[in-house]
Amino acid sequence: MRLLALALAIPLLWSNAAYAGRPGTVEQKARDQYATAIPFCQMIAVRTKYIGTEVAVSGLYASTPERGMIYGQECPNAAISLSAEGVDGEWVSPQAKAVFADVYRDADRVVHVPVVILGVLRATPYITPCSKDTCMRYKLERAQIIAALPDVVVRWPGSRANGAVPK
Repeated sequence: MRLLALALAIPLLWSNAAYAGRPGTVEQKARDQYATAIPFCQMIAVRTKYIGTEVAVSGLYASTPERGMIYGQECPNAAISLSAEGVDGEWVSPQAKAVFADVYRDADRVVHVPVVILGVLRATPYITPCSKDTCMRYKLERAQIIAALPDVVVRWPGSRANGAVPK
């Protein structure tokens, strides 16, 4: 009986630990989360629908002095800042931290990583009195980076990470 249980357990342990991207691995879970999250450009197109609700958004993360922002390649003129206020504990998952550590180790700071961010979309008017969509500043509050993809990294042209010579 023990031999049978061991014979069944070894292939499961081997398949989960040996190959990244296979079903059940941390990397595959991140890919699944990215695939099922709302794409940033899709969310931004109907943003009023999501105001005040918690949403999982996939897009590109860019580090900023104020915590960061998320945007989409298909809608580069739109970006939303992130706020981790109100988050209990860490705002970046261990999986995403590992991806960021690998990415930033070999590149300069001009790197944008595909991520999934969980947060509450908020809108505040920055032109008053105005309630139009164009008068609002959007932010993902209680933002948590729950997943990051390691193999699809966007770098700005001219960054050392692209092999370009810095000026």
